Amino acid sequence: MGLFTKTTDTEVERLANEIADLRGEIAALREEKKAVSKASRLQDEINRLKEELNDLQIKESQITEKHDRERREVEHMVGLERRRTEFEIEQSKREAIVSVKEDALEADRTRFEEQMQFMQDRMSEEVGYLKDNIIAAILDRLPTVTVDRKITDKATRRETAS
Repeated sequence: MGLFTKTTDTEVERLANEIADLRGEIAALREEKKAVSKASRLQDEINRLKEELNDLQIKESQITEKHDRERREVEHMVGLERRRTEFEIEQSKREAIVSVKEDALEADRTRFEEQMQFMQDRMSEEVGYLKDNIIAAILDRLPTVTVDRKITDKATRRETAS
């Protein structure tokens, strides 16, 4: 079938039908190409969204970890502050007890010194009483003895009178 040969109506009709079929196939291929192109774009969009989702999940976990770390630090600081407060309360109690004991000890010491001073004064008074009254009375009652004797010192051969 050449260009310059005579074509019959059946051939033309057959060719027209083939052209129509080819046009239909071309239209179908164009639709398929559009669908494939759209599917490719949608797949790219799905991949982009999956990456974005992964990035957002990573950011979320980082933020959650940061928040958890801050919470742990705050709880740790609160625990340390609670311990410090408890220690200060215990220290204050001990200091108060020591202060009360020191005051009681000082009062006991003062009372002891007053008692000792009283006892010393009383003993001095008793000793003075004994000395003055009793010893004087005893000495008054003792007989007086006079010895007339001569003592000779052998080293100097001298006599002394007593």
